[in-house]
Amino acid sequence: MNFPFITVRQATFRRWIGAGRSLTFSKEMEYGLFQIKLIEDHSGASFLPLMSANGAIGLADPAKFLKIVSNLPPFEALTKPEPWFYELVNARMRPEFKTLFRFFTESDEVEAESLTVEISIQLNDITTTFLARVSFELLDVWMSERILDPMTRTFPTELNITFPLIAGRVPMTKLRFQFLKEGDVLIPPDPLISINGEGVFLIGKTEFYFELEPDANNSHQYALTIVEKRGQPVMNPEDTEHPEIDTTLPEAEGELIHTSDANGYSDLQLELSVRCGNVSMTLGELETLDAGSTVIVKNTLPGSALLCHGNQILAKGELVNVNGTLGFQIGSIFSQNRANHA
Repeated sequence: MNFPFITVRQATFRRWIGAGRSLTFSKEMEYGLFQIKLIEDHSGASFLPLMSANGAIGLADPAKFLKIVSNLPPFEALTKPEPWFYELVNARMRPEFKTLFRFFTESDEVEAESLTVEISIQLNDITTTFLARVSFELLDVWMSERILDPMTRTFPTELNITFPLIAGRVPMTKLRFQFLKEGDVLIPPDPLISINGEGVFLIGKTEFYFELEPDANNSHQYALTIVEKRGQPVMNPEDTEHPEIDTTLPEAEGELIHTSDANGYSDLQLELSVRCGNVSMTLGELETLDAGSTVIVKNTLPGSALLCHGNQILAKGELVNVNGTLGFQIGSIFSQNRANHA
């Protein structure tokens, strides 16, 4: 297989830029915004190499860029500035761009290790865009000194979000699942819903504590009322976009039964969950979800629950009270799923 080659440094800078990076500035009556966004299609573009104190940059339209950066009067487009021109640019450079570049000098070639970006500069109501090749050295300064802030993509508020209401998780080996039968009771080690209908579900970094009871207007469905909201609803810029994944497996509970297994996978861990319906809402509704909000739990009857592996249903049954602890009593096991896990 022949995959495109990307260095670790390039992957790091691509991830850092993400949806884009920006610097906002204002002075007296003037508002300004400097933005960079990754761009892949730049066929036919030629770049004039420049060297800044923070690193090299290649510009597709250097005259227009330097005019804005240094507040210069209009002048004819140039291909390669004379040395005196850099002195003029540096002397008249706006303070906010000195933070980004400090000063410019001429260079002979565009830096090999670079990313092509679209630079947008907005001054009040006027926005101008440029193509540029920004060296890894310059990107490293911007990233390490946190000069640019992250930009985020906007999702439509009408985007529908559905997630399962999980009563608890039941770690189990493949072998133990094969011995399950109708009438067996499973007790989640850490139930997320109590026998009184009080529970918690996690969305992102936010915990929603709720009370679950049959809907007053329809006894065949649950009404879930939020009583408390805790946590952080959005990510900080410092938060990692790709958190480490916990690959450790919980230890199996109960007595280990030794039997022959042709495939040798009897001890394979299955992360099963007991689910009692789905909660569905739009992104806009999720953003306003808080204490006092009520949502309807769909695709279930009060007291009913499903045993699932991921989104695959393995068994159905009902929630039961086991000496004050929530349990799941199996009503029926789907034979096809049992065969798939055999």
